[in-house]
Amino acid sequence: RGYMPVLSRVVQATNRSIRAIRRAMPDATVLLCDAAESYKTRDKNLLAEVARRNLRRFLVMDLLLGRVDENHPLYSWLTSYGLSDLDLDWFIRNPQAPDVFGLDYYPHSDWQLVHANEGIRQRRADKPIGLHGVASAYWQRYGIPMMLTETSIEGQQINREIWLESIVDDTRRLRDEGVPML
Repeated sequence: RGYMPVLSRVVQATNRSIRAIRRAMPDATVLLCDAAESYKTRDKNLLAEVARRNLRRFLVMDLLLGRVDENHPLYSWLTSYGLSDLDLDWFIRNPQAPDVFGLDYYPHSDWQLVHANEGIRQRRADKPIGLHGVASAYWQRYGIPMMLTETSIEGQQINREIWLESIVDDTRRLRDEGVPML
């Protein structure tokens, strides 16, 4: 229950920081980075949880852009965990958008949910959607130019080379599709 009020204050601070930067330096380019994630499952009983987590990954940007109201699919979940209508109203009245949305994408950014003895467990997806799939979802939702701001992989040199090639290929594919991937 304590998480939502804290999240609200962090996003409000981000909002106010963007406004302060733009007041002080109108020519500044504001870059906001986020851990870009995607969830999937093979278990039909976990589809609702996958949907909630895939929506939850957009929560900070939805709040920042003033898109969370009583019609937002996560509204009742958010308010039941302590996000107040007063805070939501503040976001609606004070939307802010970064100029560039930074994606931090790693091999562990693609998750697969499975049932475990004690509930739900997430593990690395066996068939990840990759940077292309994750970035496409953010682009479709926000239409804000993006930049890959963090990535890496552990392991042998060949694994790192393959990872880098796949990231470059996904970036090229996004650009070819008209997505402004900087």
